[in-house]
Amino acid sequence: MIRIHFHPNQVFDESKHVIDVVAKEYLEKATDNIDHLIPVEVSGDGNCLYGSILLLMNNPMVTTNELRVRTIIELMTNEVYYSNRYSQFVGSLDIAIQGILYLGVT
Repeated sequence: MIRIHFHPNQVFDESKHVIDVVAKEYLEKATDNIDHLIPVEVSGDGNCLYGSILLLMNNPMVTTNELRVRTIIELMTNEVYYSNRYSQFVGSLDIAIQGILYLGVT
């Protein structure tokens, strides 16, 4: 599998991004220093984590489905590591993977 290089956008582009007003309110309540943070809207279709990553990547060759599949491959390839390290936080890795699969169904 070819590695994806992640070089996040460093500039807010008003022609591409829309500020998420609700998220901005939460940020303002959470901390005083949000000058460097700009919450942007992403689709709330169950792929919001992957959509956020794609928005930062600005790479039209990568899709949310690809990121979801890569996540599952990573979890399954290194199942013992993730089970030992994170099962006390997320529970069974099998159930977590099923959740990733289920959320990706549109």
